Amino acid sequence: EMNRKVGLALLEPFQMRIDTAANGREALNMIKNNRYDLVFMDHMMPELDGVDTTHIIRRFYENYADVPIIALTANAVDGVRDMFIEEGMNDFVAKPIELRNIIGIIKKWL
Repeated sequence: EMNRKVGLALLEPFQMRIDTAANGREALNMIKNNRYDLVFMDHMMPELDGVDTTHIIRRFYENYADVPIIALTANAVDGVRDMFIEEGMNDFVAKPIELRNIIGIIKKWL
């Protein structure tokens, strides 16, 4: 819950429509009913984590093949970016999230 609040606060100045999900299952229900231009996917979520959720999106939602999925993770060790890309994500942002990193990702992918 706290991570979602922090993320919303960081993204508020961009005046985008932002939806949040508590877990991967909720995120899947949301993409089933909406079209998003960019997905920030928390790596560690209850019920269904970000990697498994990304696998499902990439496999079963063809209309999301070109939608960037950006991992949010506290696990920022060497090689983690490559791991997320291999798992179907497009990029990652390390936690704690810094505004300049989010701005860079938004500019890069939108």
